[in-house]
Amino acid sequence: MQTIRKSWSKLTAAILVTTTLVAILLPNAGIGQVLNNYLIHIMLLMLLSGLAGLFVNKRDILFTGLACTAVLALYLKNASNLSLKYPKANQEVHFSVAHINLSNALSFQDIRQVLAVDTPDIISLQEFTPEWTEVVEALTSAGYPFSFRYPSADPYGKAVFSRHPLKDQSFIYLGGVPNAYVAVDKGGIEFKVYSVYLTPALNKFTQQQSSKELGKLSEILSGKADHVFVLGEFNQVYWSADIIRFRKETGLHNSRRDIIPNKSGAPYDHIFYSPEMECFSFSEIADEEGNHLGCRGKFQMKTKKHKL
Repeated sequence: MQTIRKSWSKLTAAILVTTTLVAILLPNAGIGQVLNNYLIHIMLLMLLSGLAGLFVNKRDILFTGLACTAVLALYLKNASNLSLKYPKANQEVHFSVAHINLSNALSFQDIRQVLAVDTPDIISLQEFTPEWTEVVEALTSAGYPFSFRYPSADPYGKAVFSRHPLKDQSFIYLGGVPNAYVAVDKGGIEFKVYSVYLTPALNKFTQQQSSKELGKLSEILSGKADHVFVLGEFNQVYWSADIIRFRKETGLHNSRRDIIPNKSGAPYDHIFYSPEMECFSFSEIADEEGNHLGCRGKFQMKTKKHKL
């Protein structure tokens, strides 16, 4: 009986280690992709396993569970905003953005919730279909006279509304799909905003397609390092291998400092920004019932340090 208990304990510890390694080292391979999407839940499961090992006096399960929890926590933190807390607002130029997926919204009232909290400089709308044309007049009267719109019956329709003049507006094509680019002039500074919708990575083929789209986006961003924002529906968790590689290639930072899964799981919409700026506020956008609609962030130029 004692031998069976030791074998069961070692087998449990081995399963915890194997699950952690597969989720981190093989994120795009079959079961690894599934595990990667639920990495936060797995981390909590590892923590509970470690605590269970404490209560049943199994030291190998205790230490293995806690060690796996620490590894996953460090992995997730490294993929997020590295600041332990957001910096305070300074006196430098501020720029705020909000992103909403209209397929999750029931009416314009959901969008009004964003304006009720604050008035971001940019509002990006994804899955902007023709029936949402009422939004144009409403946002125009709400102080967003400048816009770039591409209504479409498929998921690729989008619109960008701005409180400031647009110096440039055009399409960028990722995998043959049009995505929006606008250059916003605020206080004499040109902020480059890319609103994208990537192919959902649901299987091997779509995973490869999504990787190609991110690679193309990296090429487009090459040489455009200042005042850049890339936001939208990436349809992957931000700690996925593709997005981590995309951020390394572009040098962009993640707005999210931490994450709490919503009703549909971890959010797939993200806001990335160039390193000369810093994010001092980030929050999820949800309707009155708690359904995820999008996200918003506030950014500022880093305080210039004067040499003595």
